[in-house]
Amino acid sequence: MSANRKNPYKTENSGRKQAIYIALILLLVLVNAFLFYSNYQSNNHSDALSKERDELLEQKVVFEKKIDSLKQSLEESLGLNEELDSMLQVRIVELTKMKANYSRLMAQKNKEVGELNRELKEKIREVERLKRQYEQELTEWREKYAILEEEKNILQDTLEGKQTRIRELNKKIDRGEILSAVNIDAYGVKIRGGSKEKRTDRARRTDKLKVCFHIATNRLADPGMKVVLLKITGPDGSTLAIQSQGSGSFNLAGSGEQSLYTKKLMIDYDPSDPEKEYCAEWPQENGFQTGTYRVDLYQEGYLIGTGSLELKKSGLF
Repeated sequence: MSANRKNPYKTENSGRKQAIYIALILLLVLVNAFLFYSNYQSNNHSDALSKERDELLEQKVVFEKKIDSLKQSLEESLGLNEELDSMLQVRIVELTKMKANYSRLMAQKNKEVGELNRELKEKIREVERLKRQYEQELTEWREKYAILEEEKNILQDTLEGKQTRIRELNKKIDRGEILSAVNIDAYGVKIRGGSKEKRTDRARRTDKLKVCFHIATNRLADPGMKVVLLKITGPDGSTLAIQSQGSGSFNLAGSGEQSLYTKKLMIDYDPSDPEKEYCAEWPQENGFQTGTYRVDLYQEGYLIGTGSLELKKSGLF
């Protein structure tokens, strides 16, 4: 009968072991759950950190582009005037330093990505604020410069007008010193017996042309030697000119056009003697054509007197 009875101690030990096993299983489940949760949280944190870093890099690109764009805008505005250029150069240096300083800040390992991101966004807002400020300053400068430029143009036009007036007055003064030839008498001369001269109006009989004139009194002109150019134009419209006899060319006052002259005269101008006569002669070996000859006198390119003469065909006798 005793052989069939169960041992109470054996049953109690089995219960204890079972309880321990269950507790160990529960502990392992909890440990695994904790490790899984920790790993999940770590992965989530790593993903979030990666996103923050990507956002930081994107914001850095935006920041640098805004800095570069603003610098380029300021550089394109250089050259308006020295004062504005000086201010713009300071602004450009400040922007360059801002960009470099933040690049060094991002390189610091003790800075958190989130903190860098917040600071960078603030810097971007600061650049945008500076852009509005600089654009307003440039607008004010351009408006101020436009007013000054308009005033300068008005003053320059006024100055140029006065300078033109001065030049015109100087020309008038210079022109006032130019002499005036009057009583111009031009005629043909026939030489008889080798020395005796006789006035003639016949082309075949003319050995030379003679031009005589007086100089009107000019109180602005100084007395003394003056150069007067004699220009004789023949009936065919050409100037009588032979280089070996002293002919040459000169420029007409005003137009600057070049013209030939027949002979150069050196006259001793005496304003106290208005009756003094000045004469010039022009011989030609090949004779003279019939027709009208024009006589012009020039000083310093200015026409100071004009006259004419006519040589006719010879008669039967």
